[in-house]
Amino acid sequence: MNKGMDNKMKNKRIKSILFLFMLIPVFQLNSQEYWKDKQVYTVGTEPHASAHHIFADKKSALKGNYEESPYYKSLAGDWKFNWVERPADKPKGFHLPSFNDADWQLIPVPSCWERHGYGVPSHRGLGALVRAEKIKIPGVPKDDNPVGSYRTTFEIPENWKDRQTLLHFDGVSSAFYIWVNGQFIGYDEDAMTSSVFNITPHLKEGQNTMAVQVYRWTTGSYFESGDTWTFSGIYRQVYLQSRPNVQIKDFFFTSDLDEEYKNAVLDAKIKISNNNEEVAKGYKVNIDIYDEAGSLISESGANSPKSGWRMGSPGAESILEYSTTIKSPKLWSAEFPNLYTIVMTLIDSEGNTVEVTQCPFGFREIEMKNLQVHINGKPIKIKGVNRGETHPEHGKTLTEESMIQDILLMKRHNINAVRSSHHPNDPRWYALCDRYGLYVMDEALESPDYFIRGNGLPGSDIGWMATALDRAVAMVERAKNHPSIIFWSLGNESGWGQNFALMSDYIRRFDPTRLISYDGRETDCWDVKDYFDMNSSMYPFIEDDDKQKHWKLLSFWADPKYNKPYIMIEYAHAQGNSLGNFADYWRVVEKTPTFVGGYIWDWVNQTYNEKMPDGSIRQSHRLDYHPIDSIKVDADFSNIEGLANECAKGVIFADRTIKPSLLEVKKAQQYIAITAIENQDNVFEVQNKHYFTNLGDFKGSWALLKNGKKIKKGSIPEMNLKPGDTKAFEISLPKFDANSEYAINFSFKLKKATIWAEAGHEVAKEQIVLQKWKPSTTKTSGKIALSETDKQISVVGKKFKVALNKSTGTIESIVVNNVELIAQTGDITGPTLNVYRSPIENDYHYIKAWRDAKLRNLTQQVISIQSEQINKSLASVSVIKEFKSDSGSFKHECVYSIDGNGHIKLDNKVTPTGFSAIVTLPRVGLKLGLAEGLEQVNWYGHGPHENYPDRKESAFLGVYQSTVSDLYMPYLVPQENGARSGARWLEVAFKSNKKPAIKIESDKPFAYSALHYDASDLDKASRPAYLKSRKETIVCLDAQMLGLGNASCGPPPLRQYLVPIKPYEFSFTLSVF
Repeated sequence: MNKGMDNKMKNKRIKSILFLFMLIPVFQLNSQEYWKDKQVYTVGTEPHASAHHIFADKKSALKGNYEESPYYKSLAGDWKFNWVERPADKPKGFHLPSFNDADWQLIPVPSCWERHGYGVPSHRGLGALVRAEKIKIPGVPKDDNPVGSYRTTFEIPENWKDRQTLLHFDGVSSAFYIWVNGQFIGYDEDAMTSSVFNITPHLKEGQNTMAVQVYRWTTGSYFESGDTWTFSGIYRQVYLQSRPNVQIKDFFFTSDLDEEYKNAVLDAKIKISNNNEEVAKGYKVNIDIYDEAGSLISESGANSPKSGWRMGSPGAESILEYSTTIKSPKLWSAEFPNLYTIVMTLIDSEGNTVEVTQCPFGFREIEMKNLQVHINGKPIKIKGVNRGETHPEHGKTLTEESMIQDILLMKRHNINAVRSSHHPNDPRWYALCDRYGLYVMDEALESPDYFIRGNGLPGSDIGWMATALDRAVAMVERAKNHPSIIFWSLGNESGWGQNFALMSDYIRRFDPTRLISYDGRETDCWDVKDYFDMNSSMYPFIEDDDKQKHWKLLSFWADPKYNKPYIMIEYAHAQGNSLGNFADYWRVVEKTPTFVGGYIWDWVNQTYNEKMPDGSIRQSHRLDYHPIDSIKVDADFSNIEGLANECAKGVIFADRTIKPSLLEVKKAQQYIAITAIENQDNVFEVQNKHYFTNLGDFKGSWALLKNGKKIKKGSIPEMNLKPGDTKAFEISLPKFDANSEYAINFSFKLKKATIWAEAGHEVAKEQIVLQKWKPSTTKTSGKIALSETDKQISVVGKKFKVALNKSTGTIESIVVNNVELIAQTGDITGPTLNVYRSPIENDYHYIKAWRDAKLRNLTQQVISIQSEQINKSLASVSVIKEFKSDSGSFKHECVYSIDGNGHIKLDNKVTPTGFSAIVTLPRVGLKLGLAEGLEQVNWYGHGPHENYPDRKESAFLGVYQSTVSDLYMPYLVPQENGARSGARWLEVAFKSNKKPAIKIESDKPFAYSALHYDASDLDKASRPAYLKSRKETIVCLDAQMLGLGNASCGPPPLRQYLVPIKPYEFSFTLSVF
């Protein structure tokens, strides 16, 4: 063999060896399957630390706009993207700079890949498989586990040389590997907190290549369960940060107020990290404190903490401590979110500025005293909501604008607290809560709810211990400097066990300034009670019920257990048309000092924009993401049972328009109460229920209503009333007419604009009825003529004709001045018995019995029909009908009294027989169809918004106007909606005519709805987009309507709001003009 051949062979061997070396990262990638190992949850990440940014100088630090910092570089934008359905198909070698990604698609970062056409979100994640017992823990799906591979390039600014470059991911779901310039950097699988990597050794001049590979499911997914939709990808901010080699790594500021809650001791612990090769000696941190106006109020000066003996070793952290007293700082609370700015300047031994960072800070103190939560010495109530991160277009990728929108809506509706259900939120959220003023419960995790009240996962399993503890550490370390966070929560519905005690032990030792919460159903199971500070339960019952577990009853918790107060960690399930008896909850909370309050489940519908065939947008259905072959989303849902409506349980819709239930929340949780003083005419009492705000910040007014119309108004005398105080005031009112109803409305509005509302925003209102309503009486007059044929009974007056169909026993026509008022198309005509409503989601426990009894389509039979002309002005028609099914029957006796003035009075008697399986009827009343064009609606009753017997305290009595179209409320699942209760009268007019065509009255207040839909229409559609509007108007007149309750997940309506099986008598009068 010659030398040439020998050299060629050598070169081949060298190339082969080099090729094998190049493949090492690929082999590592395939062999190090961290995503399958529950004990490997992070590789190569920096220690958890408080989220903060670096600035060029003090001036820019005070401004706080980190995006303008020369040491910040956003990596948001379009990245190259590849998506496969299973790990086995992921691209090989994609992390190498030389990889050709020309045929890959672009995807915006941050984003959820499902919202860009790659797969669909999943409800409850792996928890659903655990619940269904279809997965072996801690297994991860192999085939149904999409993998997204990302690539991008970036350049490092010139002024970042000889410094440390940190790469921040604020949220990646569920876990990811990362490479820079082909070099493996690390792995992390906590999707809900920040992951930080030091990529300095792997950078080069010019263009750098970064590759990220995201797995949808990992062992970490077991801690990311919950009643939410799981999305995937790099869904939060990604950015680079440049830090000096010696840097302020972390810090923790706390305040301790004196006994008078006036002066504060500020304590600081600051970690200095040294990335140099030699000891960092003589470093100090100057600590300057600025008020909201930017004025310096304190500086550390000569007392600045310095690194001392045996500190500053290479690669080590040094902890510097500092303490100072601040005289009379403005304290932080949700009512007054006063923020200071702490600027930290790292100085080296030669006096050079090394680094400048800042921390917004609120002076406040959290205490548990007298089994009550105190803020700054004052006992407070938590008026909160559970909030999952969601956006109808972007999934879990949120904008700061959408976060602010949520906060403004909360503040304007008397919500003062939010629980980050059930995982840590976007870091920007906490800063906004600091700024606008919300009390935050930050929550670590939720494992599959299969383990509720069990020692399961993480339980006491040593294999889950490290990762469970890391979830708590990551949550606390990242957000510890936010004054808005007053509670740490260990988790939700995740059983009990020693791992939770360990999480609590860490938090107590590291941050003794805050209280710790955990789901009370779990804490009740274990004898150990020292790892939480508040008892809690979910969806408690106001009324005692022997069938319920003890921990579901408010009466059980009213007697304090374990020397701890009680909080409703979830209550008032807001799914669909809901939040019945919400005000009753708050009456219990306010009269029970040891009840801290609660968090409504939940804030916003977690639904997403989906395109219809015509290009219009509807909201998602679970069938869009979890299809069932036999059911299409546009199918007839009339007889489909048990198909849950996942994650649509908010007091607001996904697009942030409000539901009527939010108005009830605002009223029940308002901070000003007005009552009438007994036995003193025109004397009222106002109570300031704020915790820190003087009543002088608001302008009060009143208006007197006579039969629903305003006749007099005035101002409430200005009162500088301290929190908790009450004061009486008198109003001069006119003499009342004996036959009229009088009510007085009170209103309090902001005098000055705040950060969350304009001047004039109404914060509280009250209505007090001073003289009760009396039904009107009518005298019969005019002339009528009664005639009868085999098919019809007719009553004719001067300008009208009423015709009853003898075979149906129903009015089939009312003609006035040659205009027909009764619908002549469709299947609904004149008044007939109505005992059915399209089930709301809270009717869950009753639906089967209603359907089995066929309340929706009872068989009708006329038993008898008799007519009689009483005198020249009055005719009477008596009809007896039977409405029946195999389960029972209703005997409906109706006497029609028709006079010459066009008054048609219907005296009804309803007698049920059977129906033993029915606990409550949906309603008892009448239903009729009105002719096309009868669109204008006026009424005197509760309004203007939708209201029901157990949700009407926010809807005051008054005279209101609307249209049939506007009375409809588009709940995500079409269901009973649009009712107005307490009606004294109702008028309906043609839209081209202000004069009413028909007026409906009763001798008792009634509920009504007037819609272009019947209950049968609502039953058919899965979404409002599939509803078919009728031309006619369907009017329901209810003598009794079942309350709303909370039974979609919680207690049914209170007993007083049920409609039991028993005889009913009621009357309605229809007057035509």
